Amino acid sequence: KTSIDGILRISLEQRVALVRVFNQDGNSFYIDKEGVLLPVLNGTASRLITANGFIAQQYTEENRFKLVDPSTDSVQLASNPLFKIYKLALFINKNDFLKAFVEEIFINQRNEIEIIPKVGDQVIQFGDIDRMDEKFMYLKAFYHSNTTKGGWNKYATISLKYKNQIVCSKK
Repeated sequence: KTSIDGILRISLEQRVALVRVFNQDGNSFYIDKEGVLLPVLNGTASRLITANGFIAQQYTEENRFKLVDPSTDSVQLASNPLFKIYKLALFINKNDFLKAFVEEIFINQRNEIEIIPKVGDQVIQFGDIDRMDEKFMYLKAFYHSNTTKGGWNKYATISLKYKNQIVCSKK
């Protein structure tokens, strides 16, 4: 805006990246805390959760506001892998334990979420973004109880997809 005395005032707000997405073509971009897609600039690197897998979407100037567009159909939005990644990354970033725990979000062929932890080599089958509070509560309890019983490293997968239970498969 220009004031009456000819002074130009510019107001800028820096976007804060939440998660870095690598699509199935190997292209990458960020999703910020507002759900806006951002390009990766050369020479920049952030320590963020990464997301990859069966993600066809890519960043373009035309689709950068797609996740926050209120006119987008809610059913279509809920099946969008980028929306799932965004909602899960928002949830994770609000919790110090989860921020320290989650390394990667993977979208599998069935459009389901798998989580790769920073500790251990198991795959956590998360399913969809429903009941996130409950699923992470069970996961924390599982890790806490198994640290005293020989560890969780004996499991190849830990599934949180089912209501009120954890299903594991041994290595």
